[in-house]
Amino acid sequence: MNLKDRFSKLIAPSRWLDRFIPKPPLPEKICTECGHTGVPERRRRGEDVIEVGLWCLLVIFGAAYVITYGINSWSWKIMPGLVVRTFSLLTKVCLLLGPVCTLWRISTEYQACPKCQHPTMIPLDSPRGRQVREQHQPRQ
Repeated sequence: MNLKDRFSKLIAPSRWLDRFIPKPPLPEKICTECGHTGVPERRRRGEDVIEVGLWCLLVIFGAAYVITYGINSWSWKIMPGLVVRTFSLLTKVCLLLGPVCTLWRISTEYQACPKCQHPTMIPLDSPRGRQVREQHQPRQ
C-alpha cells in the first residue's frame, strides 16, 4: 500500500465509518469478467483526494471568513465587504459539497473483484456463477 492510500484511508471522512461500524465478512464469489474466485473487495466510487480536498477548503475558507468578518466588525473596515461576502459564499459552497460528496461515496459502495477491479462478482452457487466457473475452470 503506497503513501497516498495510507493517507487517504486515515483522513477521508467516508473511511471513518469503516472504523466505527464493523461490516460482516463477505462470502466467496466469482467474477464474471476474469473468472477469479475469492472474497470481493469493498470499494467506493470517487476519489479520496477530492473528498479530503473539499473538507480542507471548508476549513480554509471558513477560517478566512471568520478572520475577515472579525476584522470588519471591529470598526476598522480594512477589508472591503466584497472580500467578506466572497469568503462567506465559498464557505457555504464547501459546507454543501463536502457532506454531499461524503454521503455519495458512502452510498455508492460496491463489491469489486480483487484481481480485475470490476464490480461483476456474483455468488458461486447461483446458476450464472456455476456457468462462469465451468467456463473458466481448466479442462482436464
